[in-house]
Amino acid sequence: MLESLSTEKNSLVFQLERLEQQMNSTTGSSSNGSSINMSGVDSGEGTRLRNVPVLFNDTETNLAGMYGKVRKAASSIDQFSIRLGIFLRRYPIARVFVIIYMALLHLWVMIVLLTYTPEMHHDQPRGK
Repeated sequence: MLESLSTEKNSLVFQLERLEQQMNSTTGSSSNGSSINMSGVDSGEGTRLRNVPVLFNDTETNLAGMYGKVRKAASSIDQFSIRLGIFLRRYPIARVFVIIYMALLHLWVMIVLLTYTPEMHHDQPRGK
C-alpha cells in the first residue's frame, strides 16, 4: 500500500510539473533554464525537489533540425524509462524476472566469449 501511494504521489508530481510547464508556455513566460516551484508538495521529498530545472520542454513545436530530433528522442526514452521504473516498482515479481534474465544473459555471453575459437586462415595458396 505504501508503494502504491508513493507511486501515485510521484505520478501526481509529474502531472503537476507538466501542467506548470503548459501554463508557463501559454502565458509566454517560459524560457530556457526555467525552474519549477514545487512549494505545494508536502514537506519531505517536496522540499528536496524544489526548483528542479526543466531540461526538455515538449510544448515547443518549432524544433529545428537535428537538435530537435535528438531532444524528442531523449524525451521519449526518458518517458519510457519512467514508465518502466514505475512498472518494476509496482510489480516485484517482474523485478525478479528481469534480474534472472540479466543474469542468464550475462552467463550466456561469458560462455560464448570464453569458448569461441575464431577460424584460422592460412596465407598459403590451395595448390600447395
